[in-house]
Amino acid sequence: MRIGRRARARFNKLVHVAVLATFSILLAFPFYWMLITSFKKTTDLYNLKNNPFIFNEPPTLDHVKLLFRETLFLRWFAGSFGLHPTVPERMRDRIEVVEGVPLNQFEPDWLGERVAHQTLLVHDESDKVSPLASSHRIVRALPNAALHTTNGLGHARILGDPAVAVRVLRHLLPTVR
Repeated sequence: MRIGRRARARFNKLVHVAVLATFSILLAFPFYWMLITSFKKTTDLYNLKNNPFIFNEPPTLDHVKLLFRETLFLRWFAGSFGLHPTVPERMRDRIEVVEGVPLNQFEPDWLGERVAHQTLLVHDESDKVSPLASSHRIVRALPNAALHTTNGLGHARILGDPAVAVRVLRHLLPTVR
């Protein structure tokens, strides 16, 4: 049986697309895996009953925080671009000289006496990125600080909330009511 020229061309095109799709999936999978495991909770990662390809529990930033706070990742990352390993240290040293205090002391208590202007903190009670207690700590440390809390907006949606915008405008422009 002879296959026509058009049928052969279609078959070749189908094989070509199938091979490209297969290799694309195989090449993309490690990146997908790195991305999803970066934001999975540890309990979600190690529970063998969970589907490893989806979020079985809400995503978390715990592993990202660990990477940046407890490893030398930024130094390694800078090195991959050819920057000298001392660049992050020199940056830290320069900031400490300019501010006159070690970076590990950049805490609300230290800032309190240096921030004299009116300060408004806006924080959502259900923020999973930054705990509400951190805003309470800043308000206690800053002499002229106020805290506006919301509920149910989370970390990002708070920025688009009309009530928050009005509250910020009232803070910035005290004559607005």
